[in-house]
Amino acid sequence: TPVRALVLQGMIAAGLIVPGSKLTLHEVNTNVTRSRMLSVVERWRASVSVAREQCRDDDEREPYGDIEVEYGALAPAKVDVDSVWIPQLIDEIPVIAMLAAFAGGSLRIRGAAELRVKESDRIETLERELRKMGVKISTAPDGFDVTGGGPLAPARFDSHGDHCAVSRLEAVRPSFRRAIRAVPEDIHRHGDCSSRLHDLAALAEFSKNGG
Repeated sequence: TPVRALVLQGMIAAGLIVPGSKLTLHEVNTNVTRSRMLSVVERWRASVSVAREQCRDDDEREPYGDIEVEYGALAPAKVDVDSVWIPQLIDEIPVIAMLAAFAGGSLRIRGAAELRVKESDRIETLERELRKMGVKISTAPDGFDVTGGGPLAPARFDSHGDHCAVSRLEAVRPSFRRAIRAVPEDIHRHGDCSSRLHDLAALAEFSKNGG
């Protein structure tokens, strides 16, 4: 069964920001409603593409293919995410915000008020934790703005009791360690948040093997 791009978002981010990375993620669901993150990173001219796209014989509505990702400097751009995309991106927004920190230009997210009524207020959580790394971020009632391209620093993260917050932050932590050439502090977990990390094992293996 093709895997959703959501599950691999940490690895996609790693491939884009860790120098020397080049990877292929096989049999990923490429239905645009399930892989909208790719539409956003393309705004930064990220080196990401879909190869060998096809459909299962029993379901032409769910195409899948291999996502090819390669490191390259993210081009400065003004990225204003269309609010109609937000429902398709709601779980990838934290990783997109972190990628924006590496790109020049700006990222604007609106229409995401749903993030404020999750396990934590994820807009507030994202602002607090990214500021610890030196990311320039300001919030709005239904979103936030990130100005990228500035210097980043290692930080100690707090999950605020939210499993998704901790999984998104920690999923890209090995990538940030290598991308900014610094060793970050361990993430601070609350309760059983660490039990629901999506792709840490695979990403850790990816980082250990040098991308």
